[in-house]
Amino acid sequence: MNNATRKTDKESPLAADPVFMENLQPRMSDSLDDWVARLASTPLPVMRRTLTRVRDLLYQTSTSHQVLAGVIRHDPGFTLFLFRQLEQLPHRPREPIDKLSNAIPMLGMGLVERAAGSLPCLEDQLQGPPRRGLIDCYGRAAHAAIYAARLAAWHNWQDPERFALAGLLHDLGEMALWSAAPPLMRQLQQRMAQGDGREDAALEVLGFTLEQLNQRLGEAWRLPSLVQASQGLYNSHLPEPLSVMMAAALARASSRGWQTRQTLDRLELLAELFEVPPHQAASRFHQMAAEAAREIHPLPLPLPAFDLPRALSAPRVEAAEVLRQTPTSPPRPKAEPAANPVPPAPKPAGAETDAPPARPARAINPLQERLIQTLRSLHQEQGLRRVMFAMLTPDRGQIKVRFVVEREERDSLQGLTIDLGRPSLFVALLKRPQALWIHRDNREKYQAMLPREVRPLLGDQDCLLMSIFLKQRPIGLILADNGGDGVPLTDLQYQNFKLSCRQLIAGLD
Repeated sequence: MNNATRKTDKESPLAADPVFMENLQPRMSDSLDDWVARLASTPLPVMRRTLTRVRDLLYQTSTSHQVLAGVIRHDPGFTLFLFRQLEQLPHRPREPIDKLSNAIPMLGMGLVERAAGSLPCLEDQLQGPPRRGLIDCYGRAAHAAIYAARLAAWHNWQDPERFALAGLLHDLGEMALWSAAPPLMRQLQQRMAQGDGREDAALEVLGFTLEQLNQRLGEAWRLPSLVQASQGLYNSHLPEPLSVMMAAALARASSRGWQTRQTLDRLELLAELFEVPPHQAASRFHQMAAEAAREIHPLPLPLPAFDLPRALSAPRVEAAEVLRQTPTSPPRPKAEPAANPVPPAPKPAGAETDAPPARPARAINPLQERLIQTLRSLHQEQGLRRVMFAMLTPDRGQIKVRFVVEREERDSLQGLTIDLGRPSLFVALLKRPQALWIHRDNREKYQAMLPREVRPLLGDQDCLLMSIFLKQRPIGLILADNGGDGVPLTDLQYQNFKLSCRQLIAGLD
């Protein structure tokens, strides 16, 4: 794990200050605005190793901007400080600065030198669990930066460096809270250890999600457009922000283990994103992890790649959860081939396995976790035998079924793609958040309005429909029925269906 961080049970010296502690306690008046105002004026600490290396470079007779950028680029604290300084220039550049290698020449060596002598040192500011919490955040950020740049190169996009910046600064809110309010972050961490989801734990402790804090801080600091776009889940239909979100999700999941359900889910999503077999996506990601370990091993950061060979050689004990299930039996994990083990970091991984890929379970990304929870709830608790979510494609010209929870294999909606270029009931539902129950009294009116791809699968049975919006923009539809059994739906099921969908929309906003 961490090859340089000392473990100690000491708390930050500030934790003993009663005035400081009182100011950190959440109050009813502590809104998101309060926290943004409190955190936006506080710099993130910088790792001692970064400060030392920058000072050493500045003492040399010739130091290039590119070499300095190579030292600073893995440190969120130093990087964030430089981009915040861009907003204070008397003559701001006409073109947006979204790469560290361009920011340093614009600011000048004098400012970098002053920063190296005045920015707070992480190891001096925090001790014990708070230090480990922020170090873990910085470790995930450094990995996310490398993964984002590699994913951009995989897409053949230009300027992978701007993707690296967006990955590095993706979780600004979490870093800022570990630095300024470690007791609250420890509360949040404890709730997550007890089984609460990341968003639920943050809502309970803070009253808002970490994603909301990320967005607001990004706006307050006027960070580059890709940084801000990748912090909003409502942009997950756009390829570039989605790749940054994917990099951050991979970094977070793999930091907790290589064979966990979360890591396997993200790998399956990565395979789907690049339209490659799962074992190729896994091999590619393992190679990226080894390359990341080689790049950042001088820093006191956790290096998950060191655990990779042991994890891949051990029997798999947890697999991605299958959505198709029965009310009486738990989901059955599907066996998958192990990806080819990679050598210990810093050596990069090499060959890919020739083993045929297993049929993947549907993947879960940060936006879709709540969708999956809603589908399962409708299926298991409301008695709806088939529930699906269809998501708008990035060009918004089609809607594609991405997730199905159903009782049986027959008449599955999985993989169905519906063209939105023709007038239909689905097009009308996506105009605004609204629900519809098709039953025997109105079937004749609405059946002809259903997309032609859907009519044979629904037949003459009741179904429930509701459009799902995020930030006042449609992202897809939820459809539920009794899976071809011909059993009429009830008014109670319809009311509960609407309530669940509205709660989903409220949670996404």
